[in-house]
Amino acid sequence: MREILSYSLGTVSYPLASADGSLAKTNKSALMDLLQSKGGECLVDKVPIGGAILFDGMAVMQAMPSRPATFGELAETILQSILQLALHHKCTRIDFVTDRYPPISIKSLERSRRADAGSQLITIFSPDQKTPTQWKKFLSDGKNKEALAEFLYVAWTYADLTTVGKNLSLYIAHQNQCHCVTVMEGVQSVDVVEDLQCDHEECDTRVFLHAQHAAQEHKAVIIKSSDTDVAVIAVSLQADLPCSLYVFTGTGNRTRIIDIAMVSSALGTSVCSALIGIHTFSGCDSTSAFYGKGKRKSFAVACEKDDYLKAFRSLGTNFDLEQSTFALLCRYVCHLYDQPAAEHVNDARYKAFCMASSALPELSIPPTHDALHQHCKRANYQAAIMRSCLKREMNAPSPAGYGWEIEDGNLHVTWMTRNPAPDSVLHVIHCSCKESACEKGRCSCFSAGLCCIDLCRCSNCANKKETEEENDDCPDTDSEE
Repeated sequence: MREILSYSLGTVSYPLASADGSLAKTNKSALMDLLQSKGGECLVDKVPIGGAILFDGMAVMQAMPSRPATFGELAETILQSILQLALHHKCTRIDFVTDRYPPISIKSLERSRRADAGSQLITIFSPDQKTPTQWKKFLSDGKNKEALAEFLYVAWTYADLTTVGKNLSLYIAHQNQCHCVTVMEGVQSVDVVEDLQCDHEECDTRVFLHAQHAAQEHKAVIIKSSDTDVAVIAVSLQADLPCSLYVFTGTGNRTRIIDIAMVSSALGTSVCSALIGIHTFSGCDSTSAFYGKGKRKSFAVACEKDDYLKAFRSLGTNFDLEQSTFALLCRYVCHLYDQPAAEHVNDARYKAFCMASSALPELSIPPTHDALHQHCKRANYQAAIMRSCLKREMNAPSPAGYGWEIEDGNLHVTWMTRNPAPDSVLHVIHCSCKESACEKGRCSCFSAGLCCIDLCRCSNCANKKETEEENDDCPDTDSEE
């Protein structure tokens, strides 16, 4: 049994995946709440006068209470919304930062999940064009959002900001470019900001490139975002920025401003520098969580030993996962599953299985050593992206080979490199399909990645390996260890 449990025993790693094969999810906001509680009196009502306020542009659009009739009205509504909040907090600089949507992205799986209701591609021709009635479908397509960000940039460069009556700067990120609309003593101008041209994909990281730029002239930088990723990066970077960071989070009547410097000071340097690693390893939009292991427990166990914090500080320092870091993370996972004495994660898996009282023990045991290695590579890759946020050019390598693979132009998770089960088990799997031609998941052979054999009692089978020449047409069962 110990040997059998060293295999994932499924086409996905069930401790890391949902039943449909998607990434196991966790409540990210639990980490935000934990950081806030650790920060003591970190909630503030006011921020220093003359600061900069940075907006997650797509979050602003998603939070709009109603949809304006035309794209021109939409641009004006968003502009007035961000101006109003900036003036309320007496900020003299405003940054509107948006995502980019390349065809191959580690966020593809999460974006596809959010777009389950479908999408519609719409070209924006003029300010008078009607906004689509199916607004959520419109915003579920990355090309639409990129086009909308471009439209906002053009519309705002023509807007008369001198009517505000104050000196201010509006930085607009669009595609890999950034332009600044400046009002100084009643005179408005538009300029390219070369220091903010970058290859960042996500607003979550790009906003900190803007924060670094703003810190050159502003002592306080407020980031308006409800994403836990942003709070995590902010706490991690506070010591590296010559300004006080604040995260304006929440919606409606539940908004709050978190003084990041207080949180960072309360956690200490060691935990702050490990926080990005802890977050990506325990589950974010691009990486899976461990089933039943939430953010609070993951954080608590990480802080129990200096070796664990050392591993998480190392995670993401470069795009290639270091073997020494992986070894420490294996020990951490054993501890996470209440098997701290186990010398190998597969031993912890066996011991946890023997102790499991659940009707679904495969969900209460750690992943295999092989599956965990792939998860660590994904977490390391995402952590490296976050740790590179102060660089204009990340030059991130293709995610293929870092826990993902590209097939038919789409990115897929590499759950494991071994067969799902020992050959002795796989060879006795057989089916009795009558109508599916053994080409659907309903076929036990097909779902296990196997060709049908003589023991099968199937009809009209299209999944047989009749000759060596036809081998490429059958599901691949070779081990890549």
